[in-house]
Amino acid sequence: MYYIIIFMLLLSTTFCIKKAPLTLENLTSQKSVTTLTDDISSSNTDTLNLSSQEVDQMIANLIDFKLGDKILLDSPKKFLQISILFTLAQGSNYYNISQKKNATDDQINTYMNKKREEFYKTLRIPETEYIKYGISHSEEIQECLATNENLTQLYEIIQSQVTH
Repeated sequence: MYYIIIFMLLLSTTFCIKKAPLTLENLTSQKSVTTLTDDISSSNTDTLNLSSQEVDQMIANLIDFKLGDKILLDSPKKFLQISILFTLAQGSNYYNISQKKNATDDQINTYMNKKREEFYKTLRIPETEYIKYGISHSEEIQECLATNENLTQLYEIIQSQVTH
């Protein structure tokens, strides 16, 4: 059930962007992913009663790889970490293309597909592997969400940052 919710949130992210979130380029240029909170607005973290430093610490504790590293998709936690980063990247990508005044639906779709492919290449995993893992391990992913409150909260913060 949670996998379906996460998958739907990831897809809906590309249609709900209202401000510029974190860019994939910023993520890949950093030595770690702990600098994400620079791009999370304080108004979004305030709604969950967290300071930027607390969110920064959550990211340091919960995202345990760097973009550009070869990712081994071997756990529900890793799947959820990738989902969080994908949400950030696609949110940023949609915001960027939506700023072009005369972008057609075809141009937007082409751009988003290209950026999605680039994201998975950055992780050095095929998108199909990510999707298959989510489908075949949906119960474990649900359990991970149910037992890992901080990971769920981080995802909600990121989702809020991208869609508000």
